[in-house]
Amino acid sequence: MGAFLHIGIRMDMTMSTDHSRDEIVAQIKDEIDLNNYDYKGIVEGRHYWAIKPSLFEGEAFCDFLRTQYKAFGYANATTEEMIEKLKKAKGKEEFMRLVEENEVGDCYLLQHERCYVGGIAISYPMISLFSEGKFLMEEYQGTLAYAQHMARLQRDKYPIADCLCYTIY
Repeated sequence: MGAFLHIGIRMDMTMSTDHSRDEIVAQIKDEIDLNNYDYKGIVEGRHYWAIKPSLFEGEAFCDFLRTQYKAFGYANATTEEMIEKLKKAKGKEEFMRLVEENEVGDCYLLQHERCYVGGIAISYPMISLFSEGKFLMEEYQGTLAYAQHMARLQRDKYPIADCLCYTIY
């Protein structure tokens, strides 16, 4: 069985109030760097963390995207044009608007993603930067975890690398 592999940025996250904020932080801190998110409290009955808008500002975000597309083997004139459009965006809100209006190439929003970290179910929208299909779904967890870990090793240079997620949809 196959589906599409998506690599993208985990945006805002919500978690059930069945767990306290402290329990959630303790369970996910090794997998997700919450320094890249602002806790907004309980919104619509769920713990809510918003990705920091500053991660989308400046040349570092564009350099991060160039690095990712080069690693994917998709660095070309089209991706560079997309990155140039994003460079002119003023933070997260404008970035999201460009994605939602299909102004930035192959980036698009996946609304209802979910993962489990330390027994905590995390729901989040994801901006897919890269999509590849048909991806075989047998024994993929270890491979995706490895690839995600390797991409996150860039976190010192690009803090947003900790917001990368790999999913099959």
